[in-house]
Amino acid sequence: MEKLLETFKALKQKNLSIDLTRGKPHSDQLDLSNNLMTQAVDPIGENGVDLRNYGEPIGIIEARKLGADILDSKIDLTIAGEQSSYLLMTQLLLGRFLFGLDDDPWKNDKEPAFLCAVPGFDRHFATLEGLGLKMHTVNLCSSGIDLDDLNKKLSKYPNIKGLICVPRHSNPSGEVFSDENITNLLKITKEYNSSFINLFDHAYLIHDFDETRVQTPIPHLADGLDALDNVAVFTSFSKVTFGGGGMAFLTTGEKNFKLIERVRNMMVICPDKINQRRHVNFFKNKSNVLEHMKKHC
Repeated sequence: MEKLLETFKALKQKNLSIDLTRGKPHSDQLDLSNNLMTQAVDPIGENGVDLRNYGEPIGIIEARKLGADILDSKIDLTIAGEQSSYLLMTQLLLGRFLFGLDDDPWKNDKEPAFLCAVPGFDRHFATLEGLGLKMHTVNLCSSGIDLDDLNKKLSKYPNIKGLICVPRHSNPSGEVFSDENITNLLKITKEYNSSFINLFDHAYLIHDFDETRVQTPIPHLADGLDALDNVAVFTSFSKVTFGGGGMAFLTTGEKNFKLIERVRNMMVICPDKINQRRHVNFFKNKSNVLEHMKKHC
């Protein structure tokens, strides 16, 4: 203990000022995208929309196409939003809480609950807590969600509405879910409740710096099981371009899509369409996004 105290005292005397904020990009990483800030943008979008004005609450079509390219999803079921995927996540959860998928709002239920993969992400917990949703843990294993533990939790706890997880490079422990794991997860949860929602936070979808397990895109797996409305897949450019000035994407099934569109029409006059267009010009397609990510190495 005496040695530890001496080490601590020595560190204090150095008067270090270290930013230990988790997940915050370094300024060198942010500099990789500085051309976004000086880029000239045609004010008229691909479909004739004036990007300087109101409108397009689910994102300009060019940005939605880029999002669909990255998520391997259908363009008409893809939203391009603001810089935060958590905003899109919260808006979808709010829609399910207030209105429901089939006129079955969670607010009418006694103690609606969510399963949270652990180890997990504090921001997920804060989002669910803020909406008053009770949380239960479900364990992770090397291939993804521990399905035995999932079945135990679904049997033990009533009124579980959904599950939240990070399916690639899971935060903080790094699991990469297998196709088999995701497929079985969808089968089990859909059988438990036909309107069960699996929130897949694909924050690290394009962050493979080493050889990583190949995953079939989640929208493809879900579509094959007729379970698109049982998934919502999110990703963003927060750790690609600017943490505070990127762009976020969501894809889901038709019912959930209409629901979040309803919520966004209530809350959002429009996203920053100029910023969306800048990102489209900067990247153009998924291949260029992946090339950009190599620079972060």
